Amino acid sequence: MPQYLIAGIVVEMNPLYDPLKAQSIPYAIDKACDADVVLEQDDASYIEMQAQNPHLTVGECEYIKTGNAFYRALLAKGGMLLHSSAVVVDGKAYLFSAPSGTGKSTHTALWLKKFGDKAFIINDDKPALFVKDGVFCVSGTPWSGKTSQNVNVTVPIGAIAFLHRSADNVVERISALRALPLLLDQTIRPKSEADKLFDFADRLLSEVPVYSLGCNMDIQAATVAYNAMKGTDDED
Repeated sequence: MPQYLIAGIVVEMNPLYDPLKAQSIPYAIDKACDADVVLEQDDASYIEMQAQNPHLTVGECEYIKTGNAFYRALLAKGGMLLHSSAVVVDGKAYLFSAPSGTGKSTHTALWLKKFGDKAFIINDDKPALFVKDGVFCVSGTPWSGKTSQNVNVTVPIGAIAFLHRSADNVVERISALRALPLLLDQTIRPKSEADKLFDFADRLLSEVPVYSLGCNMDIQAATVAYNAMKGTDDED
């Protein structure tokens, strides 16, 4: 069965449909090795899900189900997903999390406009968070929501912001206590892995700066957010 290296995890799966088939290509590995996770493909369950959700294609059902299975496996391996759009600038990743429809992708698109070739989206919806060599990192995965914006790289996390719409652009660093419920609202929370989730979240929020970001859709929002989250007051 084909193997893929995703967020440091060797995944064995055999994608049947696009978008998973296309999105998985950059993560494929040629040399066979022991798999950490095997994602069984179940065509009948995809067809059944599609029948119950006619607005989805069978391929989209495969994409959703395998994504859910992978992120449960990631949690069991000591990482987590964060429903967010993650943008990389100067070798650090900045994650913007909020409920769907708030404007995460719109905000990170402003970073691409502001910083040009210095910036790229590592994952636009479900980046994988984990610890590598003692450092909290984020990785692209084939599962990136409604877009195909994901890159197979691993980057240290610079900061996380929980985003809300505002007439003015205002950034405020928040405590771990305030950030925890926001974080838990934007990830999966299987009861079987609750201890691992809370352990990871506790360490993450103690080591990675977390912010509340009120922003509008002006490009200045990217400047304000970047200056605060990278630890400078520059106004350029």
